[in-house]
Amino acid sequence: MSTEAIPDLSASFAPLTPEDVMYLTDVAKFVQYNAKKIIAELAFYGAYFVLASMAFYTILSRPKRTLRSWLLFGALVVTFCMASLQCTTDILYLHTQTQVILINHPETPFLSRLATFDNWEWIEACYVVVIVVTGLGDCSLLYILNDVLAAWRAMSITQHKQTMFRTCLKVLMWFLIFVSFVLWIPAVYFQIKAIRQVSLPQYAVTLATTGSACSIASNLIATALIGEAAYDHRRTSADRPEFTTPKILVLLTESGLLYLLIQITKLGLVSSLKSSVIVFGSLDTATTVFALCSMIVGAMYTPALILIIHYGYSMNTNRSVDHHSAHDSSGTGSLSGSGSRGTRRTPHRRNSGGLVFHKDSNGGSGRMQNTTVGSVDSHSLYPQDNGDKFAESTRRSTGADDSIHLNVMKV
Repeated sequence: MSTEAIPDLSASFAPLTPEDVMYLTDVAKFVQYNAKKIIAELAFYGAYFVLASMAFYTILSRPKRTLRSWLLFGALVVTFCMASLQCTTDILYLHTQTQVILINHPETPFLSRLATFDNWEWIEACYVVVIVVTGLGDCSLLYILNDVLAAWRAMSITQHKQTMFRTCLKVLMWFLIFVSFVLWIPAVYFQIKAIRQVSLPQYAVTLATTGSACSIASNLIATALIGEAAYDHRRTSADRPEFTTPKILVLLTESGLLYLLIQITKLGLVSSLKSSVIVFGSLDTATTVFALCSMIVGAMYTPALILIIHYGYSMNTNRSVDHHSAHDSSGTGSLSGSGSRGTRRTPHRRNSGGLVFHKDSNGGSGRMQNTTVGSVDSHSLYPQDNGDKFAESTRRSTGADDSIHLNVMKV
């Protein structure tokens, strides 16, 4: 049995002053506020972690990885680190807050413990991480990276049909992304300088709002280009593929429309907060929770895009399949895969998880080729770069086609 003397703490438990009660109430509200944030964050982060793990395995399990796949891998690593840092920082902040203020050194006066936590050596580092990762509104590094990916998909999908209007839109899209990045740098700098201030300076808010508007505008252009390409593909295809519910959801994800709606909603909520809003109130808490969760949902765009492209559900893959089908029926042929040069091979095709039946040249019953994951090298992480026109897909309706395509949508 331990004989260690119990210290006399009777003086520390004297009746609290009204000032102590006020500070203690604020600390309790802040702890509850941070707990709500962390619960919501972890719920979304769990889903994101599963999705990111699948994307990591998809890229690393490929036998051949080019520069483009490594760039996608790098984007995935960056977004994963940002989402993980955000959750880790919030958990560390809450843990340290309760440990220093409410648990450690009970003999120390309450106001002294508050001062100890306020002077914690890592507190400013936590603030900097939150500012760099989440930013203000939609002006953050994560959203800029997503804008670049959405613009890349728009460039890849619309490369088969170039017009002056589309070219101007693409130039404007990249210009808006560049402006958003340029405005993000001083916006982050001024926010970091104002860490210890009660409110942000107006010029920092203006920079962040302008950068957010540029990010939304660039994403809107990319979404419009992909949506117009999808409509044009359906209108000009001989078989007029149906837009089933799973295919529509995949198209909305790849085009960035869902991510665009989140951006607009987040900017609207952040902009609607006034100084009269009660701190730790329902509106303040809901806005903060939505902003943090939308950041994790925005981070899901990168792994979702990798999986969509790799497994052949991309709009660019569908257009390339129809294009190669028309190209083969015209008798010109094409080369694909890793076969020896000079040997004509039937290119591996994948259209939304479809199966391709090929007729034999002697009129036989044909053979069935299952387009597995390993046979989509030219259509997975590597968009088509040939100079042929997508309009050639209409040739299938004018001549004898030596391939019968049965597209089976994976649900």
